[in-house]
Amino acid sequence: MLTPQAALIYAMVVAAESDREIADEEINIIGDLVNHLPIFRGIERRRVAELASACSEQLAGPGGVDQVY
Repeated sequence: MLTPQAALIYAMVVAAESDREIADEEINIIGDLVNHLPIFRGIERRRVAELASACSEQLAGPGGVDQVY
């Protein structure tokens, strides 16, 4: 099960990849949000990258968005 912070990161990645491609600007926006919003206090930037990658892998797999948990 995802933490609330991880679920929010997944939601941002899913929205950013809704057109099948995520732009560098979108990645930067997600990073800025994580750096500034209080809910993400204490989460490491490396962890954000890991979560975003895991979400992208699930989106690219069979079932796509239906498999993102």
